[in-house]
Amino acid sequence: MRLATSVLGVLALSGGLARGQVFSSEFFSDPVSEGWDLLQEGCGPDTWNEDGWYHQAMDFEACGFPDGGQEDFVLAIDAFNGVPRWFYELRVETNGDQSEIDGAAPGAIAAGNSFGELYRLVIARDLVMVARDVDLPIFFIELEPRVPHRFRVDLSNEGTPTYRWFIDGVLIDEGVAEDVFPSDNSRITWRGKAWHLPCENAWDYIRFGVPGAAHSNVSILLHVLYNPLSTLTRIN
Repeated sequence: MRLATSVLGVLALSGGLARGQVFSSEFFSDPVSEGWDLLQEGCGPDTWNEDGWYHQAMDFEACGFPDGGQEDFVLAIDAFNGVPRWFYELRVETNGDQSEIDGAAPGAIAAGNSFGELYRLVIARDLVMVARDVDLPIFFIELEPRVPHRFRVDLSNEGTPTYRWFIDGVLIDEGVAEDVFPSDNSRITWRGKAWHLPCENAWDYIRFGVPGAAHSNVSILLHVLYNPLSTLTRIN
């Protein structure tokens, strides 16, 4: 159940990415209007904003099978090179099947750079694939279906670099990172895609930057939400 208990106010902020800030895309408008660059679009995905959610409905009506509707967005994050701490967080729900994960579908987000450092999630209705660095093993976490989930990675670049992965506020993995991040032509990308099956994704927000810093770039509706903690199961 999602409960909006109060509306506290609207904060409008503008300007480019800068060290010491948090970029926050709250999806009260389309992603390009909120600062993202459209990286790729194919096969006519049906997209719309509704009550602070960005929806992507993707099928195969406009092109052949496989590889149906697709929409990818990207943003360079080199402005954050050298920060002591960095994070990204998102909240999303999808009805896409877990069999789509091999095709990087139905929903995915990745922060990476030119040297193979990678913090990537591929999200299905009831399963998420977690990847860290292109040369390291992946693992999977089962999710409660038909509810939105909150995903977050926290990175510390002070001393020995470390990482921590969270799902719905629950720590699911932590350890020593391969190197500091962001660095070396870093960027963050996210997508919706129909690979072999149609799907619909609903994105509540995507945020990244320095934890505890001021938000920037988009209009933010401050509100209180309630979402019960889901049961999480790790699959090695």
